[in-house]
Amino acid sequence: MKSDKNRSNCKIFLATAIFGFLLSLQSFTQATITETVKSEAKISSDGTLIFNNRSFNTQIKTWKNDYVELQMNVKLEGKQEDINKTLQVIKSIKCTGSPQVVTINTNFLESCDCGDTKHRLKLSNGEKVTLKSYSVENVLFIPATISIKIDNKYSDIVMDDIAGKADLIIYSSKLYCGSIGGFTNFDLKYSKAFLKKISETVMKLYDSDVEMQSCGNLDLRAKYSKLQIEIAGDVTFDSYDDDLKVGKLGKINGKAKYSDFDFGPSANLTFDFYDCNLKMGETGNVKGQGKYSEIVGKKALRLTLNNSFDDSYTFDELDSFDCLDSKYSNFNVGLINQGLSIISYDDIIMVDNFSDTFTGIKFEAKYSDFIFSIPDNIACRLVVEMKYGKVDYPETQFVNKTFIKENELFKIEALTKNSSENTTNKIELKGYDSKVVIKNR
Repeated sequence: MKSDKNRSNCKIFLATAIFGFLLSLQSFTQATITETVKSEAKISSDGTLIFNNRSFNTQIKTWKNDYVELQMNVKLEGKQEDINKTLQVIKSIKCTGSPQVVTINTNFLESCDCGDTKHRLKLSNGEKVTLKSYSVENVLFIPATISIKIDNKYSDIVMDDIAGKADLIIYSSKLYCGSIGGFTNFDLKYSKAFLKKISETVMKLYDSDVEMQSCGNLDLRAKYSKLQIEIAGDVTFDSYDDDLKVGKLGKINGKAKYSDFDFGPSANLTFDFYDCNLKMGETGNVKGQGKYSEIVGKKALRLTLNNSFDDSYTFDELDSFDCLDSKYSNFNVGLINQGLSIISYDDIIMVDNFSDTFTGIKFEAKYSDFIFSIPDNIACRLVVEMKYGKVDYPETQFVNKTFIKENELFKIEALTKNSSENTTNKIELKGYDSKVVIKNR
């Protein structure tokens, strides 16, 4: 009888052990789940959505409903226990706030140590799990009229057109964005953005690339970045080692170091450049200063330089040119319609032609070369005072010539044939060891 009782106890013990083993085995068995977790909240037509996202690609789609809805498409692979813990935290993500301001934070991780076959995760509730793999893709549905604030890292965002304002902080991500109707603030770092039509915007870029079809007025702060825009309004910039290309734009006002610019037609330009290159289309007035820079332009109205140091300026046509102080620079102009005034040191200045509306030249220089042509029919006075220099001019075009030489200083006064004693337009050449060549057109 004892033997039968012992056998019965053994059977019970064995069954219990097997059951425990199966339970234990279940906790170590790899499983895969795919689930869509949803959350929604009412929002006003003029409300604001605050969306914080880390590491998960997101599509932002517009609809006509009066609420926002987040769909998180989740795929988890690992031990069932760890899957359940992770899924529980993901399901705790909710759309919170009031209809005027709704907040969504999709981040359920504090940290992640990812290897080839294991992902050790610390969840936002402090628990630690290990998954073989995991992925989350977000789909966010919003009314098109609302404004949106996005803080996004390490993931891509694709966004439909919206009518409201946008405040976008994008880090190490890609942004594919439709049109934005309201004022937009961009802050991009190590990112790429592809944008359609944007209204007035402030854009801060660091080591980022942006392509945009069009925008309104733009206030740009950039470093190590590349920006391409087909059409823009007025542009203000502070640039460092950037590459900026704008097809057509309004007023331009900016300062830059080590940057390259390619601008199409514009309203006008104000600049402060250090070691920059600018290629530009037709514009209005150009005003600024440069050092070690090159500007190539087509037609402009008045070019005014406060100072130039080792620069190069090339224009097809100017109405007038004024430079308060220049050293070691080159100037090449196809046509100047009115006048030129420059204080020059060791420069090369070449003007192919002055037009019939010529108003005069004032040249004060040391060690500089100045070569230009004047029309046969203009009325002007030639006044020269030069030391250790040389002035060549077409003597047959001038009358009433006076030449005075005192040691190395020489003076010339003359009138063009169409001039009189009452002629006020002057070619004033004053220099030291400089060379001037005046040619007939």
